[in-house]
Formats: sequence, C-alpha cells, structure tokens
Amino acid sequence: MSPLSIAVTGTRAVPDAAPNTVQASLADHLGPFCAQETTWLLGGAAGIDTLALAWLADRSDRGRIVVAVPVTVAAQPAAAAAAIKAAEQAGRLDDLVELNHPEGLGPAAYTARNRWLVDRADVVVGFPLTPTHDSSGTWETLRYARASRRPIVVAALSDGSGENGSDPRKRTTREDTTVRDAMTQRLDIHSVDPKAHQAVFALERYVRESGLDPRLYELVKIRASQLNGCAFCLDMHLRDARAAGEDQRRLDVLAAWREAPEVFTDQERATLELTEAVTRIGDAGVPATTWDDVAEHFDQAGVVHLLMAIATINVWNRLAVSTHQRLPQRAEVGPVSGYPPQPRP
Repeated sequence: MSPLSIAVTGTRAVPDAAPNTVQASLADHLGPFCAQETTWLLGGAAGIDTLALAWLADRSDRGRIVVAVPVTVAAQPAAAAAAIKAAEQAGRLDDLVELNHPEGLGPAAYTARNRWLVDRADVVVGFPLTPTHDSSGTWETLRYARASRRPIVVAALSDGSGENGSDPRKRTTREDTTVRDAMTQRLDIHSVDPKAHQAVFALERYVRESGLDPRLYELVKIRASQLNGCAFCLDMHLRDARAAGEDQRRLDVLAAWREAPEVFTDQERATLELTEAVTRIGDAGVPATTWDDVAEHFDQAGVVHLLMAIATINVWNRLAVSTHQRLPQRAEVGPVSGYPPQPRP
C-alpha cells in the first residue's frame, strides 16, 4: 500500500514565531501520522503552512514532504520562501511544485493551489483561526475536501472568543461535529486520541484503494447505517451518493430493497444481503445461502474487499452512535445539486 497522503491547510493569521499553543496543536494533530510512512502535502504560504513545514522537517524523518506554491517560490512572502529554502537545505523537501497560476498571486491562485493539495490527499488536516465556518480560505478548502469525500480533521486555533491561548485540545473537532444540537455529544474521539481516527482512516483508505465499486460501497454504507441507526453516517453518505449521481429512487427504497427487485442488480442484492448478515452477525451469522450468492458475483479478493467495506462502515457507525456524534447544520454541508427535487408542475 502506498504511503498515506495528508494535506495540511491553515490560516495565515498566526505569527511565524508560533506560540506554544500552536506548536501543541501541530504535535497533537500531525504527530500521530508521523509514526508511519506519510506523504505531507503543504501549501508553502505564511502562517500555518510555514509553521507546519518547519515542524515536520524537524520531526518527521520518515515522511516525504511536498510543497506546492500558487505561482513561484520567488512570489511567496519572505518568511514562507525562507522556510521552503531551509527545508530544502536540510534535505527534507522531497518535491517543490510551482503551479504558475496565470493570474499571479491572489485568491484564485490560492484556491487552485488548495484544491491541488486536496485532490492528491487521503486525509486533510485543517487549522482555521476559529471553529466557526466562514469565508476564509481555510474553511473553503475544508468544504471542498468534504465535498470531495476526503476525511477531514479540524483543529481551530482559537475558540472564537478572541482568546488564542487556551488548550487547543479542547477546541479540536472534525468539521462534521462542530454544531451543537439537542443531543449532547459525549466526546470527540479525535480530540481524545487522534491515533484512533487514524486507524479507522487506514481501513477506509484500504477499501477505497481495493477496487470495490464506489457506488456499491455507498449502498453498503447507507444500508449498514440504516440498520445501526446512525443518523450522522446516513446524513453523510446519502449526500455523498446523491452528489455522485446515485438515483434518488434507489435511495428511497433501499431500506426495502427486497421488495424492489427491478431497481437493484443481482450483484447489488447479494451485496445488501451480506451487508445485513454481517451487520447483524449476532443474530444468525452469515447463512450459507447468503455466502454462496455473494460468491457467484465476486471472486475471493472481491469478497475480502466487500467484507472489509462492511466492517469499516460498522466501525464508523458504532463510534458515531456511541458518542452521539452531532449532525452538521445544512448551511455547513451545502445543498446537493438537483436535490431536493423541485415540485412537479
């Protein structure tokens, strides 16, 4: 398996000589990934980009570091260019990409650079100035990552009150858990132990790279989440499926797929049968008829990939349900093109 690729994005509104709280946040949220082979994708600007580059160059001797700049290094702020040069001289810069945006250094160039990073990442770690969604480049990048179905971790540098010196561990959250609702979230797993989420991200990445049909994987995720009563995962994966072009009618009848044989293929029906059996493994195990049906549609490697997919979403479901993971507000996740459907004339 290739190294995990992690894009780092963050605010430029922090001093280059970072306070201890920012250094602690970098250690908390980048440190756990340094224990394995990792490719770091950094933006090469001032602020968090510069601080993260210096931190990684000093501590992550196993990881590759790739820096992408919007135009050229010469066009970057002096502090950012100096950090890039220092990493290069230390032998810690593995690749430097100058995107040479035609409009020069500006919002369009930074947006293009940020999307270049996200498009090549398995996970995106963001350090916005505040936990409140706003029009900043960091939050725009995180929203793009979420829409691109990349796992994200958000570590706000302040709590929004103007006091930047409090413990960053108390402010850290995934984007999808930043909004309070009537059900209080019991804990944020990533805040308590980032390595826990890292382990599940590795499972997710394995399935994504296995060759399993992404459309089939979404059906697995949704059906398992229905059975487990996971509102957070249903909200996420129904949106993902619609954004990927899944037919709304199929999603509407998925919970009753046995009554809609004309809507799902034989392979999909076998997959859904196995998803239900594995998710409810304590009821009757996996019946021989279910296993045989799956074996007719998948080779042995395909069955392994399918079992790993079912197991992975069940892990996510159990973590989200156990901790009462909160739903994001609709304003945060944004509308899906073509949904909800317009009233018929």
